[in-house]
Amino acid sequence: MPRSPKKKAESDGDTKPDVKPYAKSTSASGSSPKKASRGWTKEEKEVILLSVIESAQVDWNVIASRLEGRTAMQAKDQWRQVLLPAIKKNDAIFGVRGG
Repeated sequence: MPRSPKKKAESDGDTKPDVKPYAKSTSASGSSPKKASRGWTKEEKEVILLSVIESAQVDWNVIASRLEGRTAMQAKDQWRQVLLPAIKKNDAIFGVRGG
């Protein structure tokens, strides 16, 4: 016969909230919430595209310094995941399809 769960002992009215030992803290010292991402403007895409075309060795930190509020990783991801595949497929990059 299975055992029934243990009953909690009655305390003196001193109850503590049920906290998991590894629960994330919501205090000021905890991690900051993720910022909402903003879309890429036509001008930002142009900067990335022209910078990659003009340079033999791409330096993403230099490219990111030309893009306000963007990191080198964001610029590289935009190139590798959006712009380069669009070029390979001959898709519209700036909202206008080439002819």
